[in-house]
Amino acid sequence: HYGLPIISYRLTERPCVNQHVFYVRQDWLDKLGLQVPTTIDEFAAVAKAFAENDPDGNGTRDTYGFSSCDNGIWWMYPIFNAFDSSYERYRKADGKWVPELISDNSKAAVAFLRQMYADKVLDPEFMLNTGDKLMEKFIAGKVGMYISNGRGHYNNLYDKMALAYPDKDPKTLFTYTGILAG
Repeated sequence: HYGLPIISYRLTERPCVNQHVFYVRQDWLDKLGLQVPTTIDEFAAVAKAFAENDPDGNGTRDTYGFSSCDNGIWWMYPIFNAFDSSYERYRKADGKWVPELISDNSKAAVAFLRQMYADKVLDPEFMLNTGDKLMEKFIAGKVGMYISNGRGHYNNLYDKMALAYPDKDPKTLFTYTGILAG
């Protein structure tokens, strides 16, 4: 077995113990005086602020707090995990193994997502986005957070942000979360 390291342009003390992270518009956090979310409640507050407080400064409510892409609920698993649930795990209850997907915790995660959608905080096209389209929306300032790979994807996003904003350091434009606590 051989391993090839992937060098990241970002140095941080926030560990990524998962291979996926939420990428976050750092410039929006700075403009709105917010911190990188670490819990599901903080995530909800930041997403709501991104959708409602005009982080792009154009005077129009035309941004979304977060989005996802075309793969069913798979890319929403960090939200489910923050509610101590999963769409693929089983849990022993009353001596029987039952899917967590039908648990009260999953119902709470679905209710959370439904509310985000109803409040226009979740991009209404989240199920139609391809990975490329999602990244385009993030770079263009239409979406404030999205989940993707935490390793090689960082460098790709960094390079695309550098092209889109040649007068700015990409490290001032985006950052990422660790796993959201429930």
